Amino acid sequence: MVTIRLMLPSEWALHREVRLQSLLESPHAFGSTYASEAKRSDDEWQNIIQIALALGNNHIFLAEADAVICGLVWCKLSSTDSNLAEIFQMWFNSYYRCASIGQQLLKAAIECASQHGVSIIRLEVSGSNLPAMAFYQSQGFQPIDSAGSQDGSNTEACAQLMQLNLND
Repeated sequence: MVTIRLMLPSEWALHREVRLQSLLESPHAFGSTYASEAKRSDDEWQNIIQIALALGNNHIFLAEADAVICGLVWCKLSSTDSNLAEIFQMWFNSYYRCASIGQQLLKAAIECASQHGVSIIRLEVSGSNLPAMAFYQSQGFQPIDSAGSQDGSNTEACAQLMQLNLND
């Protein structure tokens, strides 16, 4: 059985563990690298998570299966646009891919954003990560360019911006 729950500020070490594991398993899926993240001290990890969660607009969800943290997604409500939320650091252990953890994590983030009155959710996917793009499209996200059009022609960068409109 899989449980999705909010991460507590005191669980910063869990975030570090899952984040580093995600960067090792999927090095091309993120905008950061294992080498750069592994250099952070425990104090840095603790401060990042505790400050982010204290702000009230960051919500980090953990997936737990068989008493193991096996996935993570971060939902950040925009501090400048009350209609916008961003999803990032979405990852789950490949061992659990058939357990619908991706859908459950994404659902928790979308529900969180919706409960805060958000109407638009955005995320970025590595342009070479076709399975991730297909997954997000299956969940209602559509490719957009940096100007917000629906043609998905964001070829300047290595990432594809995708958007879910909750009011559609």
